[in-house]
Amino acid sequence: MKTIILISLLAILCTTVHAQDPVKTSPQYYKVLLENDQVRVLEYRLKAGDCCRGETIWRDPTTHAVENIGDTEAHAIAVDLKRSGPHSPLTT
Repeated sequence: MKTIILISLLAILCTTVHAQDPVKTSPQYYKVLLENDQVRVLEYRLKAGDCCRGETIWRDPTTHAVENIGDTEAHAIAVDLKRSGPHSPLTT
């Protein structure tokens, strides 16, 4: 259950990154899986017992810290949609 909560938290916090690029600031945790003009897909891995220092993300700037207190690796995929348009689900 803790792993599900951690992955959900990471997915919410990492959906759009404007202030800092996590691949540049924390390359030991983040890897770009796919990037083109429409989307950027990041992979996040945190080993058991490891912790990730706070970082600034898009929204009102907030500092947070993540620690994997489980005995298995935490793994998350973040999908950033780069633009919205008439055929995009981002259009309201």
